[in-house]
Amino acid sequence: NNQHQSLEMPKKISKILEVSDVTKLLWNQIEKVPLSSAIGRISAENITPYPPGIPTTIKGEEFTKELVAYYINQKEYPNSHILAQDTTLETVLVVK
Repeated sequence: NNQHQSLEMPKKISKILEVSDVTKLLWNQIEKVPLSSAIGRISAENITPYPPGIPTTIKGEEFTKELVAYYINQKEYPNSHILAQDTTLETVLVVK
């Protein structure tokens, strides 16, 4: 029997980009990094797990430790799907 811990969305809202950082997104100043290396980095993509089908990360949002842990846990769930550049969430797009 496969036991999974509860899949609970992070409650702490991470910081959103400053205007100067938004400009970097517009100028394609982005890179792909392993999910585990994304903590403290700014997302350059929207990430939507199903369920619940609501974006949990938007472009310009900081990857927090809690958010990365949520995605790692999400990947372990059966019938879970991720809408992102890399649907396995092995890598994510961040601002350089």
